[in-house]
Amino acid sequence: MDIKMYFRIPAKIVVISAIFLCFVFTSAASDPVWNYKGAKWYQLLESGNVVVGTKKGLEMLHGPTGERMWRRSDLRSVDEVEVFQLEGTPLLLVADNTGSRKRRTRLTAVDTLSGDTVWRTDKIKGFTALVAPFYERDLLIFLTIRDNRRNRDRPEIYAHRLSTGEQLWDNEYPDTVELYRVGEGPRHGYESFRKGDEDKERYDLSGENPPVFEGDSMFLTYAGLHRYDLNTGRLVCKNEYDITDGSLKNTNSQAIARGEIVYTSAKGIVRAIRKSDCSTRWKSDDYGDGGIPEMMVHGNVIYGRTGGQFFSIKRNEWKTTGPVGVVALDAGTGESVWRYTKAKDSITNMVLDTAKNRLFVADKKYLIGLDLNARGKTKEALRVKHKLDRVPVSLVAQRNGNIVVRAIQDLVSFNPSTGKIGWALEFDAPGVSGWRKFAMSALAITAGVVTYKLQAAYVREGHFNSVWRTNKRFLNFFSKYQRLMRKRFATSRQVGNIFYILTTVKSGKKKGTGVVGVDMLRGRTAAQVLFKDKTPRYQVDEFDGRLFNLNKGKISAYMIEPYQSRK
Repeated sequence: MDIKMYFRIPAKIVVISAIFLCFVFTSAASDPVWNYKGAKWYQLLESGNVVVGTKKGLEMLHGPTGERMWRRSDLRSVDEVEVFQLEGTPLLLVADNTGSRKRRTRLTAVDTLSGDTVWRTDKIKGFTALVAPFYERDLLIFLTIRDNRRNRDRPEIYAHRLSTGEQLWDNEYPDTVELYRVGEGPRHGYESFRKGDEDKERYDLSGENPPVFEGDSMFLTYAGLHRYDLNTGRLVCKNEYDITDGSLKNTNSQAIARGEIVYTSAKGIVRAIRKSDCSTRWKSDDYGDGGIPEMMVHGNVIYGRTGGQFFSIKRNEWKTTGPVGVVALDAGTGESVWRYTKAKDSITNMVLDTAKNRLFVADKKYLIGLDLNARGKTKEALRVKHKLDRVPVSLVAQRNGNIVVRAIQDLVSFNPSTGKIGWALEFDAPGVSGWRKFAMSALAITAGVVTYKLQAAYVREGHFNSVWRTNKRFLNFFSKYQRLMRKRFATSRQVGNIFYILTTVKSGKKKGTGVVGVDMLRGRTAAQVLFKDKTPRYQVDEFDGRLFNLNKGKISAYMIEPYQSRK
């Protein structure tokens, strides 16, 4: 990322506590806008509406009012882990796997706005372990497993038309792969596992990376690198090697396809693999048990972060593994250009500033800028104490050129050119069960995890291909969805870069668990809401300023009011 293109703001240190914030700004309303009873689970969709699983069926609630938009009583048995939103499209994929060992899945693509069936197929066998859209080719890839109560299986691969549901091909994965326990709660919100309830444990591929698509090829990195022909489903070639780090999730980087090579990481080793026949061009040294969960390529150098914080499904907690640091490798040979080992106790994701030839990370005490021009021996271009009380988890580059270092309850903004602190904020721990896992998961999602958001944006802008256009029915309801989303995202451009923190909130005479929204550009508290829940399961719609929380089967929607300074 080129940080130089953005303007700078004056550096000024402002340290504010959560308690102080309650007195400086007017309080926000804490009464729910609407409530809904009878929910088993829910997901907040990109449209701002909420899909809910109930005993009576699958329901869609209008985000602003809570009114039911539609109900599908024929989909009453589905679990949350079998409902997938395809970002950038109006499609909600619902896999009906009623029964613990059902061999065939009925997959339904539902129009999120009307509840109508867009297409349906019963040609998929097994339980869904991964869904991967390739929007530019009008493709949906499904990986299924025979029994989702096992932690090892040989997946089946299915390719379908996204617009029609037509099955194009299927093939069995040639190797047995490791699977990972699925957490409870809103997808991508947090990890939470029930102890002593092994019979209800479910497994999928959530601990590994999604496929990489390029042209007519799909690259999968389970039990090694596997290349498939997207036209026929044929396995073109494979390169087997061990990829798992015990019970830890997401310890390997997303594969990077560049030129004739695919770069992968597994168990602390980087590999350059030829696309043509999957043979190994080179293999790096072993950089430790902490894995290489993040890689970047700049020029002829590969930069890999070693170690970090990962969720252990065995211990049901987040843990830091090492050695932590950064390694730079020659992309042509795999030889070490330099290795940075001075990071202490923890490390965040990497932020690359190509304009100034620096790579930024943060450890337990310092924000560190590494000189990309160094050879043989690393050179710290910047090393400044960040003053966070808690261990930092992620770095976020801002539009103004600054970098925000985020910990579980703390934030600090730096000017990367001078190393000066612009602002620092600290918030109290909320005093609720499981809050640390919730906060850690939210931070980890933004710490280098690859998603399909860019592809989804491609579709949202209307760049779908001619294959989609031949399906007039699909095009009509898709255009309606586009108009809705363009209006929603146009409004969102006025919203700042807000980061929401679970903390103790005071609203008038009330005090308890709530959420504070911090504007990371300006270092100011932008909003808050008090919802008093000791076991929060919430999601925030930043675009409409709304928070949804599930407690004992009741969904409550709250408006997140902006702060107004008292005069």
